[in-house]
Amino acid sequence: MIKSKSPKPLIIVIVLLILGLVVYYYINDKNSNESAETSTVTKPKITFDGSTRSASDQKNVDQPTTDATTANSDSDSTDDPDTAVSSNPSAAGGVNTPEATDQELVRYTLSRFYYAAETDNFTSFFDDLATSFAQHTDPADLSETFKAYIDNPDLLKPILDGQLAIGTSTKENAGHRSYSGQFITDNRVVAFDLNYALVEDHWLLTRIIVDSKRP
Repeated sequence: MIKSKSPKPLIIVIVLLILGLVVYYYINDKNSNESAETSTVTKPKITFDGSTRSASDQKNVDQPTTDATTANSDSDSTDDPDTAVSSNPSAAGGVNTPEATDQELVRYTLSRFYYAAETDNFTSFFDDLATSFAQHTDPADLSETFKAYIDNPDLLKPILDGQLAIGTSTKENAGHRSYSGQFITDNRVVAFDLNYALVEDHWLLTRIIVDSKRP
């Protein structure tokens, strides 16, 4: 009588293959979970209305439209990278209308500064501005002073939360409106001067100086 060969070696090989696959998928799944846990979390951004949104949906935040912003060598201005700069003042609206309140102008302007400082978007904004008006503008020269002061993401949060700057004074004369004031946050005193000119029924920001120091 002929004895058949034992199937044990084949069974052992199959079992080892199955165990190998189980170990492989277990290790792979563990590594993917660890990678997800250590991934960088998108920092919420504070928007104009005080709410928080992630960087991915920041461009969908509705903000008042703005027209051109002009600045000199010791002043500065900013814009959201997703907001186009209009070369036609009459085409813009929002806070730049003659009916704009003091709080709207101050909040809107400083919120633009906050956003550009946090995203380091001064260069692209001034490039767009120079293109719109066919004038030479040196972004670095206009922005370095302000960027040096804004080193804390929460510095202008009180403005974005709707609190008008402390001690704001307003002057208006022959189509020009200026604001000066200060607010205190994060152990800092932040002083500012804003100057606007009324052109074609729109308030155009012509100068801004922001200075920050610890008390």
